[in-house]
Amino acid sequence: ILVHGYFSNRGTLCRLAEALDRAGTGPVIVPSLPAVVAPIETFAAHLDNVVREVTDASGQGRAILVCHSMGGLIARTYLQAHGGGRIAGIVTLGSPHHGSALAVLGSGENGRQMRPGSDFLRRLGEGEAVRPPGVLLLSVFTAHDNLVAPQESSRLGWARNVRIAGVGHLAMLADPRVHLAVGEEIARLRAQAAA
Repeated sequence: ILVHGYFSNRGTLCRLAEALDRAGTGPVIVPSLPAVVAPIETFAAHLDNVVREVTDASGQGRAILVCHSMGGLIARTYLQAHGGGRIAGIVTLGSPHHGSALAVLGSGENGRQMRPGSDFLRRLGEGEAVRPPGVLLLSVFTAHDNLVAPQESSRLGWARNVRIAGVGHLAMLADPRVHLAVGEEIARLRAQAAA
């Protein structure tokens, strides 16, 4: 399941979805979460509906989440609210795990939640410290992110972190290195689940 980010919809993920389909990584589900400036918790509730629908319909029981930008915060919020029982793993792409200084320019509650030091980010981190997610997470981020500042905000202490260079926040969704990293992680998670 691909999860879009802030002020976005499924259209921003089409290049990534196409690359994963071409690589035989599918099925790839790309929903538009029906909220724009709502709190991140609202997006997480919508994601729960998608996860339940997909895992029930597929018979697989577990899904892999690939999340761009705020989508990574949505996935982490989902885990705190619903646990990892239906999630085999998560890949985040350019997610502001510790906020972004540029979020002060954002609209809506979710924009405020992504400000460094926000109550939302503090509670999210504290919750993970008390109850570790128990789900593998790979954070792929770019050293040249033009929307997540500082770029190291995408580094998450309990995750595996992969840093790439020479590509911006949205452009990373069309970058072959990112496509390869996501495809390899999906293959690794599937192999682990089958073992």
